Amino acid sequence: MRIRSVQWDLLGISVSVLCALHCVGLPLLLSSFTLLGSQWLHNPWLEVSMIVISLLLGVLSFYRGCFVQHKNKLPLLLFVPGVALLLLNQQNERHAFYLIPAATVLIAVAHFINYRKCRQSCATIRPEAKRQNV
Repeated sequence: MRIRSVQWDLLGISVSVLCALHCVGLPLLLSSFTLLGSQWLHNPWLEVSMIVISLLLGVLSFYRGCFVQHKNKLPLLLFVPGVALLLLNQQNERHAFYLIPAATVLIAVAHFINYRKCRQSCATIRPEAKRQNV
């Protein structure tokens, strides 16, 4: 039985989408439910933990892809500004409507490109490995 490795890029895309839903979608949804209150959603610890999770998943996936497998730095060059926009939003939340979607798109696209390039490099490596084992 073959055990599949963790797909860090797919997890990164998922966290980026969840972050966008949290930052943009939930305040719009909960604004109609004023009785519930939204203090627990606008918690700085929750926002910082989402950024840290995004950063950790990015480091894991981009190290493997950009430095070990495909060696293309484009995903990393998209990921770094995305995280910078997330951190900028923590300092200045007035522009969250613009910063969060831009950061989410940059991070998700970076993970998608990294995922595709990793799959392409694995497809080119596997036939050579099979020939060596024969």
